[in-house]
Amino acid sequence: MTGWATTDMDRVIAAGTHSPAANPAIACTSSGLLAVDCDIAKGEFALKGTP
Repeated sequence: MTGWATTDMDRVIAAGTHSPAANPAIACTSSGLLAVDCDIAKGEFALKGTP
C-alpha cells in the first residue's frame, strides 16, 4: 500500500497489521506540521571535518 493518505484510524491499523515493517508518514503540508530529520549522515554523505 503506497501513495494513499487517510485519517481513518481503522485503515491505519489495518495497514500496520498487514505490513508491520511499513514506514508510515505524515502529510506535513496538509496537517500544518514541520518535520525535522535528525539522522546522522554516513559515508560519502557525512559532513567533512565532523567526527
